[in-house]
Amino acid sequence: MIFRAIDSDGTELLRLSRVPAGQLLRHSSPGLPLSGIRAGNQVGTGHHADYDDIRSRIAGIQSSASLAVETISDADNVVKQVHNISTTIAAAVEEQRCVAQSISEQ
Repeated sequence: MIFRAIDSDGTELLRLSRVPAGQLLRHSSPGLPLSGIRAGNQVGTGHHADYDDIRSRIAGIQSSASLAVETISDADNVVKQVHNISTTIAAAVEEQRCVAQSISEQ
C-alpha cells in the first residue's frame, strides 16, 4: 500500500495501492461511486485521464471536508446561541427568586 487517507473517526477516505501495470484499480469513497482506473507502467507515462480522475476524487474529498467544516461551524453557532439563551433564563430565574424572597421577608 502506498497511500491511505483516514478520517478522524477511522473512516477510510482514500487508498492508493501499487499494482502491476495494466491492472484495473478499484476505488470507492464516501460520496463517490465505486469505479476503476487502469494502472500505468510508471509515473509520468501520459496517463492523464488516471491522474485527472485521482485529482477529481481528491477535489471531491476536499469539497466534502470543507462542507463538513462549514456544518460544524453552523452547529457551533447554534450551541453558542443556546448557551446565551440559557444564561439569560438562569439570570432571570435568579432575579425572580431574589424578588420572591424579598417579598416573603416583608
